[in-house]
Amino acid sequence: MINKHTYGNLFCASNCFETAGMYIRYSLILVVFFGIASSLTQAQTTKPEWRLASPLPLSLTGHQSVTLHTGEVLVCGGITSSGAATSSSYLYKNGGWSQTANQLQFSRAYHSLVAVRKQNGESIVFAIGGYSGTSGNYVSIPSVEVLQFNSGSKSWSWRMIGNLPAAVGNCAAAYDKKGYVVVSGGRIQNNGNLNTGLPTKSSARINVNTLAIERIGDMSTARSEHATLMLNGAKGDSVILTASGEINNVSATELLNVTTWDARANPPAFMQRFGANFTDVSEVARMVGGLDTNGKPATKGQWYDTKSGWRAMPRMQTPRAKAHITHIAGIKDSTRSYLIVGGESTSGTTPNTEIFSQPDNSNPNGSWSPFDVLKSSASERTISINEDNLALVTGGNSNNTVLSECELYQPFSANDVDFGQQEIGGETQRMVVNVSNRWLLPVQLRTIRIPGSAEFRLVNSRDSVTIAPNGSLDIEVRFRPNTIGKRISYLYFNAGSLVDSVQLTGEGIKSNINVLTNSKDFGVRRILTDSTICFSAIKNEGKDTTVVDSIDIDPSGVFTVVSPIGRVKLPPDSTLTVCVKFTPSARQVFGAGAIIHISDRSYPVSLTGKGIRGFISTTSQINCDTVKVAPGDSLVYQLVVSNNSDLDVKIDSTIIQTSLGGTFKLKNPLQFPVTMSPGQTQTVEIIFKPQREAQEQGTVKYVNNGDTVCIANLCFVPRNRSININIPQSQLYTLCEGDSLRLPIVLENPSNFDDLIIDDVSVKNVPGYIVGNVNTTLQPHETVPATIVLGPSGLGTQQALIVVLTNQGSSQSLIDINVLPSMKFSIDATAASVGERTVCIVRRSDIISSVNTINLTLNYNGSVIIPRAIVNAPGKNYINTQSSTLTNSFGKANLSLVWNSHPTAPDAVFGIECDVLRGDDLQTSLSFEGSYTNSVCVQQTPGSLIIDNFCGGRSALVSGKGAVMMTASPLPITQDVTIHIIAPTFDNSFVHIRSLLGDVIVTKNAESTVKMDMQLLTSGVYFCELIMDGSPVLSLPITIMR
Repeated sequence: MINKHTYGNLFCASNCFETAGMYIRYSLILVVFFGIASSLTQAQTTKPEWRLASPLPLSLTGHQSVTLHTGEVLVCGGITSSGAATSSSYLYKNGGWSQTANQLQFSRAYHSLVAVRKQNGESIVFAIGGYSGTSGNYVSIPSVEVLQFNSGSKSWSWRMIGNLPAAVGNCAAAYDKKGYVVVSGGRIQNNGNLNTGLPTKSSARINVNTLAIERIGDMSTARSEHATLMLNGAKGDSVILTASGEINNVSATELLNVTTWDARANPPAFMQRFGANFTDVSEVARMVGGLDTNGKPATKGQWYDTKSGWRAMPRMQTPRAKAHITHIAGIKDSTRSYLIVGGESTSGTTPNTEIFSQPDNSNPNGSWSPFDVLKSSASERTISINEDNLALVTGGNSNNTVLSECELYQPFSANDVDFGQQEIGGETQRMVVNVSNRWLLPVQLRTIRIPGSAEFRLVNSRDSVTIAPNGSLDIEVRFRPNTIGKRISYLYFNAGSLVDSVQLTGEGIKSNINVLTNSKDFGVRRILTDSTICFSAIKNEGKDTTVVDSIDIDPSGVFTVVSPIGRVKLPPDSTLTVCVKFTPSARQVFGAGAIIHISDRSYPVSLTGKGIRGFISTTSQINCDTVKVAPGDSLVYQLVVSNNSDLDVKIDSTIIQTSLGGTFKLKNPLQFPVTMSPGQTQTVEIIFKPQREAQEQGTVKYVNNGDTVCIANLCFVPRNRSININIPQSQLYTLCEGDSLRLPIVLENPSNFDDLIIDDVSVKNVPGYIVGNVNTTLQPHETVPATIVLGPSGLGTQQALIVVLTNQGSSQSLIDINVLPSMKFSIDATAASVGERTVCIVRRSDIISSVNTINLTLNYNGSVIIPRAIVNAPGKNYINTQSSTLTNSFGKANLSLVWNSHPTAPDAVFGIECDVLRGDDLQTSLSFEGSYTNSVCVQQTPGSLIIDNFCGGRSALVSGKGAVMMTASPLPITQDVTIHIIAPTFDNSFVHIRSLLGDVIVTKNAESTVKMDMQLLTSGVYFCELIMDGSPVLSLPITIMR
């Protein structure tokens, strides 16, 4: 779509003002002179407009023009100013006109001119029909001539190829893209004025390859001054359409089917004659303007829709007829826009032009936009695009005056440049001439030059540059006056055959400068900070405004110019104030010069200043130190911080970073913050506590307000030279009176570097000795095992000290021991018969009197006896039998004895009441075990119970290989019962609890110990039955009593 702000004098991209009825564009360009922005209103010597080009050799109207493949514009035929039709044929190239190799063989005007591109890319042009004769005596002619290109001679020649079926003027023709130029209608005239003949239905076609002319079917309607156009048909192929120009004012549309016209198509929405008719690049047929049924120029237009017929298109802004339209496209470049020029309007001819932009997604109907106005008003002007992509308008009829005038569109906008005043001998900063292309096609700018002046010069001159549509080119120019006074010159450039210029102006001056400041001292300044001082440097005591070109610092670095930056104007009797910033980078005195440049003169100002610093430094480790310290131990290392600067420095805190957390820390965290004056020192103590024997590194960063970061490096390699004594973990070892303790230990050399020689290992404080050969040499991380045997001689807590002597010193380790007294029991041998209840007597032979309770476990043969109760020994009352308990579990009985008193001499203290059973042996051993809950040890002498008077002897025992035995406890049962079973196997075995009636109440799988919950059973007698392989083996009566 064409932007209405791009074309035409009625619209402009920036501000517009009106002068003498015309609109003039101006643009505002900001030119920066080293920091001084000078706003210049740039006059437009060069602006987009129609320019007069070389005129036609003859004044022509009713002529035709096309652009050839060579870029030349062909103009042929027409009516001259004398009223006669002409056979002239001209080519426009390089800004001038020349004839083709020969002229038309027949004079003709208001003819059809069709150019077709052949497969080799060359153009072939057909001049068809038209009027011949002179004013008042015009006749239509049938002849057809063809213009062809001679690639050898690079010339164009006409030749006659035949006649149409009828002599016609104002016929219409179009190429059908199938190899034929189709010609339709027109007027058949034998004499008289132009356009007075009768319209015809006749039509023909020309074979573009064989150049043969053949008649085809007549149209259904006679017509002239009409449209014959190619379009993309409903089937996607090219179709020829003809419409309008009917003599009977009844609109009709006809479509050509090979050689036959079909008049069934929808008619145009309105009548049009002498319209501007074209097929757009989308192959849509369009008719715009023309004379309506009342003979008045129209703004309306219409396009042919293959599905619904003619449809309205946007209206032009100017009514017009007998106007020519062209596709805005060069021989290489193309657009989707069309330019219509001049024509007859409602009050005579018009100079107005417009651009039609084809429909697209953002503009579905297309649109018309006004374009720049021609210099002359005329109708029947031709419009073509030449080899430079510029629009060329030729000839025409201006209110019955035939024109030879040609107009060429100049698309560039460029600004004049005024450089203002400049010191002679000096050169201005670059100024920009901005050349903008306001045309829809790219245009080449050629031969950029400033002739005849050495004081204005091009900076970035190029011989030719192609500027894209809406693109621009910046041409840089400088001014260097040699003498005092005003200067004017011109920058020229070519656009095709057009030559344009831009005016360049400037004035050379020479000023009178007085230096006000020769030197400036900035004093002292902390490095990396800055201070700015402004001072009056020079004064212009002349009569002209001078320009300071620049202010340089030499050498550059710590001094920089703050203002003015770049070029600055200095009017008469005014002072230049210069501001300079001083940023010292080091602790030293600096010097430089600020040099003020005016043209070829310079005025230096000496600059001085001193940089000072505030910083601290610290001692630090360069290499790693090896220290003798074991993991877990620590040492203190001192760092010294010094202020050797010019200023006070505050240390806020320290940040310690280590490879292993906790290895280094500050001994006195409250030492900081602290402020250190110049020359002052601080001692900082660091605690090193290694956790391993490895190289440990760390850094101490002092957070301070000085100029630099202050960091101390730390590196230590701890060496562990003490042997490790590894003893099984226990805080306290408990022994019984008279016992000894054997402890396995491991002696380890923990060092990563040194060997250790073990000289001796000894035990102190407690009798003991070492078992094993430990007098050896251990390499790093090597170990040697040993056993310590301790035999304490007293009671209570004791500490044994293990001492290991090595070639690197000694190491020690403590062992805590608690020796308990022993309560000494012995069980008397007892004899009893099966079925009896007997008492086994227990004796004591110790003098312990401080124990109230003691827990014992009695071990026995559960098939021989069942312990039932604890009783006092005959005649004794040592045991509180009411509080003491006996809990029986097959083969073991747990006794909890509560003492009333203790014997003071060996004595019988209590008895264990037992039931004697027929078991698997004739006797059982009886022995005690002490409990860990006791506060004393238990020593015991086992006893035995022997069954005497046993009927049958050993042969009657319930024992032997494969013997099965079963007991139940406790009896009687209150809640749960535990069944103990001795059997060779428990495969397919069960335990049943049966009632007296024989019903099975509870069942469980048999195993060595079976626990059963009896809480749901009522009190009474039941039978516990052992079933093996489906058969009862044992049955035991049990009683539940609650």
